[in-house]
Amino acid sequence: MESRLLTKVETDTRSDMCETKPGEGDTSPQATGSTSNELPQDGQFLNPMDTIHSRVRAMFILLTLLSVLILITLGVRIVSSEKIIYIDLGWMGLFGAATIALTFAEIGCLRYIQNGARPRMEELVMQDELTGLFNRRYIYDRIDEEISRSRRYQRPFALIYFDLDGFKEVNDRWGHESGDALLRQAAKCLRNTMRREDMLARVGGDEFLGLLPDTGPSDAANLVIRLHTHFTSQKFESVSGEPITGISFSAGVSYFPEEGDIRERLVAIADKNMYSHKAAKADDQ
Repeated sequence: MESRLLTKVETDTRSDMCETKPGEGDTSPQATGSTSNELPQDGQFLNPMDTIHSRVRAMFILLTLLSVLILITLGVRIVSSEKIIYIDLGWMGLFGAATIALTFAEIGCLRYIQNGARPRMEELVMQDELTGLFNRRYIYDRIDEEISRSRRYQRPFALIYFDLDGFKEVNDRWGHESGDALLRQAAKCLRNTMRREDMLARVGGDEFLGLLPDTGPSDAANLVIRLHTHFTSQKFESVSGEPITGISFSAGVSYFPEEGDIRERLVAIADKNMYSHKAAKADDQ
């Protein structure tokens, strides 16, 4: 089965490559150049400029109300044929000019805020909320692009489908919080063991999908062995700090162009090979 599994191995002897602790494990969007390793919490989409914007808006509303008040005063005097006091006109002009200035300031703040928030929103669209890995939609788009690129330049690539072994037992014994912690730890371990140019996404509950550019069968098999070695040496823990043992993964690989030239077929083959690997492991027990 290992001959059907994952990529070219980088020389990396760090013993702490997969080391994580409960609550850690967020991974960055690897192929986009983003430097953020965690998702923003509620209210963190905007940059600090939103505080300035709030104050500008408050001043804008205050000056607008004062201008309206002076305008009403002038209107009453005109209707009642009272003498218009020129100081009122001066104040009205001053407030009007300030209101116009604050209007442009507010527009500038809004543009600044939107420009700062847009990259974070784009990051959310392509990230898995729990692990910080790419999500299914994003990696599917990248696979389609890789098919076009590899077809054009006649280059191979591989997909690897992971499914955690023992994940259900963790949920049953320690609860879903520990299950979530395990997913984050597993995601970080897999991501840190793969090459920089590889892409990893969470595509289901405890399922992950890797995209390996310029990778043939022998390189893919070598990477699976490397991944398995690092993964099984990882010390997983529950949220209470108890050691979680017996965690491994089953994996299946598909190759472009030998086994297909469309994304749906390549993913289906990798998924099928993963379940074959899982069944073979169960038979050996």
